[in-house]
Amino acid sequence: MIIRKINITSFGTLTDFTAELSGGLNIISGANESGKSTILAFIRFVLYGLPSRRSEEGALEHDRALSWESGRAEGSLEIECEKESYRIERSGIRSDNRDGYSEKCQIIDLSTGSVAFKGEVPGQVFLGVPSGVWDSTSSVKQQSLSSLSGSEIGSSIENILFSADEAIYTER
Repeated sequence: MIIRKINITSFGTLTDFTAELSGGLNIISGANESGKSTILAFIRFVLYGLPSRRSEEGALEHDRALSWESGRAEGSLEIECEKESYRIERSGIRSDNRDGYSEKCQIIDLSTGSVAFKGEVPGQVFLGVPSGVWDSTSSVKQQSLSSLSGSEIGSSIENILFSADEAIYTER
């Protein structure tokens, strides 16, 4: 799966944000608190949705994801998978009830304009993995590197590939 375009209508602190990505490795860099982690959280949101609010972790993730102004999280990813193009659209809204929340998701086949994979989880359809696997292995999380060097990034990626945790040093 290749993410071609990220379109964030409203998610956390980001609104009306669009980024077009290339087919290779894309590195998102910026100052502290500029939205890098929010973009990664948005990609996870579109692919898997937000967890149930019943847990403390779920409540925390909802608080970070839903816009403080609108109480919504919404946007889309345009992807390419096996030479086919799709748009995954997801929206979530907080209801008047403090713990109330509802989500809608659809996958649009861009060649036909029709809904595809109705009712299925996009991350499982296009990546073949459940959300727990994504959370453990599919993204390089924020690094506390003093400087950006190829060897440090390479080491983090190697650690993730072999141990599912960039903090575990496989060299040792």
